[in-house]
Amino acid sequence: MSADRPTDADATVKMQRFSKNLTILFTFQLWKLLACPGAIAGSNTLKARHYLDANLTPGPCDDPLTPNGQISSRDFLQILMGNNSTGRGYHYGTFQWNNGVPIGGGKLWGVTNAGTHRIPWTTCDHCNEQGHMEGRIYAKITSGPHAGSEVFGNYVINFNIAPAFFQGSNGSTYPGIQGAVEGVIVRYC
Repeated sequence: MSADRPTDADATVKMQRFSKNLTILFTFQLWKLLACPGAIAGSNTLKARHYLDANLTPGPCDDPLTPNGQISSRDFLQILMGNNSTGRGYHYGTFQWNNGVPIGGGKLWGVTNAGTHRIPWTTCDHCNEQGHMEGRIYAKITSGPHAGSEVFGNYVINFNIAPAFFQGSNGSTYPGIQGAVEGVIVRYC
């Protein structure tokens, strides 16, 4: 979160809808199987690092004045329970955002292989929704007409949970992965 955000509850803000479709290319970099010392039950984890390159295009609720472009992460890491791609886990990374020129950057983080849109509220997901990432995205726009604004949003990404996605060879690519971001762009006045 930004350290320069006003803390006064009476601060004036301008907000715009931020609704983007994502088309993602993951490029596999490395994986490791790890276990805590002393053979603690359930301590095995699978770590996988990917490059993430996502094209942002307008979604159904987008304000047409919000920026599109591409976000790129070179430190996107997933850590999963167990020894394979089906375990629940978490992911995080930082990213740079450009739209022909650099316009900002931020971070994304969330949970992998778990669904939150489940019973008793709805039947869209299962609690162990494999091939599913949900999380938060935060960005600070540093140039262009939105300079000084912040983006707060939630995202969902659906991907193929094939073992090669997490234990592939260096440089293997996984194109055409789809996702969505819904949030707001906030500018403090």
